[in-house]
Amino acid sequence: MDSTPEVDFPSSESFVDCAGARRHFELEVRHLPNHGYAAEAREVTSSEHGGYVFKAFAEASGTMALARLRGKVRQGLAQRFLIKDGPTIEMPFERIRGRIDSEGVVVDGRLVTWDEFLELLQPYEGWEFDLRIPLEPDW
Repeated sequence: MDSTPEVDFPSSESFVDCAGARRHFELEVRHLPNHGYAAEAREVTSSEHGGYVFKAFAEASGTMALARLRGKVRQGLAQRFLIKDGPTIEMPFERIRGRIDSEGVVVDGRLVTWDEFLELLQPYEGWEFDLRIPLEPDW
């Protein structure tokens, strides 16, 4: 019998991004028997494809997984990869990070369609790039 008391984790939390906007997230902490604890923060947004998603893992406790998750959310919201100037999207630091979606990629919490993504990369024609897709979730 497990004598560890159940911890009541918050179901939502808000964080401020690098532009000063408050973003709201639904939180979930799950126990993975014989593995540890997985935590996920999914931004609450009206967009079907947009919104930030962060994940964290800890072997020892759900509290540690939640602490790691909060750190990842704060770090992820502290940087901006795209600048939108009217209809044009620019990648000011020649670096981009996001997640792949069926309609494009989600960067900075917003959907960039495949056509927009291709347009974003066109100024770099002839350059080399390094695409990394982790085989395991980025816990």
